[in-house]
Amino acid sequence: MRKLILMTTALLLLPVIASAATFTIDEIIPGEGHEGDCYLRLWRENAKAVDDSGPPSILENSGDGAYFKIDGKVSYLSSIKHAYKDKEIYELYVDTRRGIQVEQKITITRKDLHPDGDTLHLKGTLRVDYKGQSQVLEVGGEDICYSG
Repeated sequence: MRKLILMTTALLLLPVIASAATFTIDEIIPGEGHEGDCYLRLWRENAKAVDDSGPPSILENSGDGAYFKIDGKVSYLSSIKHAYKDKEIYELYVDTRRGIQVEQKITITRKDLHPDGDTLHLKGTLRVDYKGQSQVLEVGGEDICYSG
């Protein structure tokens, strides 16, 4: 009887286990993403800084779109919707060729003013849809623009 209960429980959990996300969101290494003086970059909320540049990015916004790495391949995602209200920033990115959609919902948590450019500190979520699967990630980040 105990074996029957365990087998029945395992079979009931199978659809839940099988529906787990089957794709990997990878870190963007230097040279794969945006390189410029103004950018927004996001990282996993609990990521640790690897050097002076901070934690490794998982999304780098270049203004018109963003670089994102999924299953080991970097994609440039076009921005198709953008909204900025008070301290809330919403953006929707897509790569129709690969079937990737990334929804960004972030809040500005702090603004640092500097003579050579300002820094916005960010916190929020990314919802990633790819191949019929979804993942939601808690993210931190920064929006920087150097003027010097």
